[in-house]
Order: sequence, then C-alpha cells, then structure tokens
Amino acid sequence: MNSFQRQTIGHLTEFVEQNVLADDAARVLGITREQGAFTGGQAPNVTLAMALVADPAWGGHPEADRIRALAADLVDEWHRAQFRFIEYGDVIYSFVIICLAPACERLLPYVAESRRKRWLADIRKVAEAAERFLLQKERAWGKPGPWTGCGPNHLFLTTASLYRLGGLLGEDRFRRLARRAMRTLVEMQADEGYFPESVGPVVGYHQLSLFGVSDYYAASGDEAVRPAIEKGIDFLLRAHYPDVTPIMALDQRQRPNRRPGKLAGGGGGYDLSLTATAEGRRFAQLMLDRYTRRVARAEGYRPYFLAGLAALAALNHPGGRAVRELRCERAARIERFDGKAGVIQRDGWCVTLAGYHDSRRPGNPYILDRCQNVAVFHESCGLVIGGGNDKHNFESATFEVREADTCYYFPSIDEQARISSDRGVLDLDYGAARARLAVNIVSREVVELVAGVETNFGEQRNRFNLQVPVGPGAGLRIDGEDVRLRKRKSEKVWPVRRSLELPGLAAIEVPCEAEFCWPYLPWNPYNAPTYESPIENAVGFLRVPLSGLVLEERTVRVRVLT
Repeated sequence: MNSFQRQTIGHLTEFVEQNVLADDAARVLGITREQGAFTGGQAPNVTLAMALVADPAWGGHPEADRIRALAADLVDEWHRAQFRFIEYGDVIYSFVIICLAPACERLLPYVAESRRKRWLADIRKVAEAAERFLLQKERAWGKPGPWTGCGPNHLFLTTASLYRLGGLLGEDRFRRLARRAMRTLVEMQADEGYFPESVGPVVGYHQLSLFGVSDYYAASGDEAVRPAIEKGIDFLLRAHYPDVTPIMALDQRQRPNRRPGKLAGGGGGYDLSLTATAEGRRFAQLMLDRYTRRVARAEGYRPYFLAGLAALAALNHPGGRAVRELRCERAARIERFDGKAGVIQRDGWCVTLAGYHDSRRPGNPYILDRCQNVAVFHESCGLVIGGGNDKHNFESATFEVREADTCYYFPSIDEQARISSDRGVLDLDYGAARARLAVNIVSREVVELVAGVETNFGEQRNRFNLQVPVGPGAGLRIDGEDVRLRKRKSEKVWPVRRSLELPGLAAIEVPCEAEFCWPYLPWNPYNAPTYESPIENAVGFLRVPLSGLVLEERTVRVRVLT
C-alpha cells in the first residue's frame, strides 16, 4: 500500500468501528436508508468501505466476519432501493451504482450460494438498465446538456459503473459498450479542459464527469482517455481559489454561496479519485486530509456515502509522486478561459472576472444564464464579493441595464475578457448598451473595481450590483453604524454613503450614495421555487447607480482590514 492508501484504510477502519460496529445492524440499516431516501440509497456505498476494511489484502480486521455480514445486509437493502428507480427509469442510479461492483467483488466469496446467485441476477438487471440508458442517449454522446436530456455527468458515471459491472459479471458486451461510450463522451471536452453541462464550464459537475472518466481509466487501463483526464485535472485546478476551493463565478450550476471569513471548507468524495497525475495526487491528498478532519470534528456526522467513495479512491490510487504546490496555491498566477473569463492572483488577492452567458439557452432551470460577473477573494478573509449563487435573475445581475421601467437587458450578447498580471477588463455587449468592469490590484490591502455603462437610452436606470455573501446573524457596519442581519425574509434597504464593512475582515468603499439590500434569496437550480429557499441561503447586494454615459465611471474599493 502507498501512503494515501494507508491513510485511507486507517480512517475507514476507525469510521467502521465507530459508526458501524458500535451500532446494532437495524440502526445502521435505518440510518443508511434515511440518508439514501432521495437518491435511491447512495448511503449504502459504505459497503465498499466495509468490504475493504475486512479484506485480508488490506490488513483485515479482527471482526471481519461481522463486518461482512452487515455489509451483505446493506447490499440487499441497496438492491431494493435501486430497483425502485430502475422501474421508473430514473437516471439517478448513476450515483448509486458506482461502488456496487468493487464492493460485491470482495463480498461474493463470503456469502452463501443462494445469496450469491441472487446478487449476480440483480447486478445483471442493474447492468442491463445502465445499458438501456446509455443506448437511449447514444445520439447525445459527446454533446452537452441541451441534447442529453440530463446532465452529461450522469452518462460519464453510468459508463464507468457499467464497465465495472461487466467485469464482475464476466460480460464483455457491457465493457465494449462502456469503452465505446466513454471514448465518445470525452469528445465533448472543451479546449480549456472542462466537460460542459451546457454553456461554458461548470466546475462541480465537471468534477463528476472527470471522476467518471478517471474511474473508468482505473478499471480499464484504456490509454485513449488519459489525455482527457490530464486536461480535465489541469482545468479543475485552475478553477480554484488559493485555499483549493472552487471558484463559483465560473460555475454554471451555482450552489449556495460561501461566507466571508470561511476558508478551506469541504473535501472528500469524488475528488479523492482524481489521482492519474502528480497534480491530481496532491489535490486528492489535500481533499482526503480535509475529509478526515471534517468527520473527526463533526459530532454525529456519518457520511456513509463519502466513506464508500474514499474506499474507491484507495483502490484507484496508482501511487507515484505528487507535486508540492498546485497552480492555484501559487503566490501569483494568471488564468484565461475562452476569452470570456480570467483569474488574477497576486498580493494575497484572487479576483475572477467571468462573462459566460448564452442568450440562446433552452428554458431549463439547470442551464439558465449566470448573473454575476465578478468574485473577490483574499487569503486572509476568504470571499468578500461573491461570484455565484444565482441564475437568470435580472435584479441580481452584476450590471442591471434598464431602459425606463419596462425594458431589461439581460443577458449580454457578446463578452470579452482581457487579463494581465495586475489588471483585468471584462466588456459586455447588450446591443443597445455596453458595460465594462475593470479590476485593478492596487496593493496587498486594496483592490479597485471600476464599472460603467454606455447606452443610447432616453430614460434609464442602471446599477452596478455587487453580491455580498452574508447570511442571517451576520454583523455589518454601514457608514460607522452597527447592523445585525435578522432572520426574516422581508427585504430591508440601507443607504450606504461611504462604506459597508465586514468587521475584522474587509470594507467595501463606494464613490457615491449606494444601497445595501438584504435578504436576497437566490434562484434554486434544483427546481424549488425561490420563495421556498431557506433564509440560510440568503445573500445581500450592494447596488451602485450608473449614469449610462461613461464606460469607466464608478470606482468601488475593497480594502482588507485583517
């Protein structure tokens, strides 16, 4: 075993002892059933972790027989949940079956013959369902979301799973289909290295697709897909903040935003298996460290699903050296993406400009146009101005371009980003209007955001909207007065004449009278109505008026206080 594998098996042994052996079987079954209720039983992926802990080749365990017996009961539970989704043709099973083959491979020699036959018969049904799903989508292989009818990540995950299931069953037909599908799927990879869900990058779901290719490669050794893995890992690590967390301003599927002062969260899961390159191995090691710390310090936190993915990562890890520093961890770097976005990182700052839009989008909540064009991050205080967390909402667009009160311009029809070592410029074309956002890194303490709009409007109302990712309970200081954000959904507006301060972290200084509005509930891309979004997801907006006469009119300064 290499050091990553030893660390993983040590963590999984402790996890199984504390969260499986310490409980009775009925309770564990109940918890995993509850955790997997939405996804048809993701949680029983822990059976792979249990099978690995009990495996003599991985050190074995004094209570290996008991662990295997409980794992076998979980596999039975898993099959019952899985077939409910197969019956209705739900694609969600792509997340459920990823650990099924390697878990059963280690458990089958220890179960009774009757159970063995039943499992193999059930696994064949799962493989046939995956086969039908992929063949139904064949015309969409290698195309993004508008053609697939579901996120392409489902196709990558199902293909990787089918290859492993074919190996377990000894059915080359399934493996041949998986090989043909995966070699076609990777053709959708953009020149920048990402696998799009629709338009432009989608960092989180690119990671899922990349995991699918990586797991397929680990199981098959198919060198035809290795270049796609290398390009995919390179993009992923360019699209991260210096604390190695994703830059949401680039991400099409935006989730609830992170808060100021929060550094290096998350870790664990699909990212643990991206180990085909030296850069990926450092990334996986960082994520493993975060994942194990998260489990250790969270009282009552039992991520059974993640434990299974950690076990899969241990199986997939090829060994070999890791780099000492990722590109995103460097003190200074410049990134350019498609001529539409870029990252400037220096003097402790990481500033992202993103102009990805597509006004030809279909009416699908997953792939509506992004709203925010800028994110400002500092190594001492994390995210100050958030660049994610909303979709297709004009009032949360970074540039609110409005003629009178009836004609709204969103999204832009053309975008261009120009990035250098100390300055970035994003130009947006709205047809009847143009907008510009320039970013200047002045010093280790100060960044300037210079914004303006030029229009041919007669009557107009334009604003520069900066998302401030503060939630309920946060304390602010507006023009020297303390403000506490209370847990309520009715919007309140505060005038801001000089500055909005995140105490002890940063101050946002305005050049004219502006407004701070809170709470703002973001679009939920998973179909829940916005008004049902929990107040915990709320953010605020600092709204600065623009005349519509000058492209570089207003200068907002972000000043670090720590």
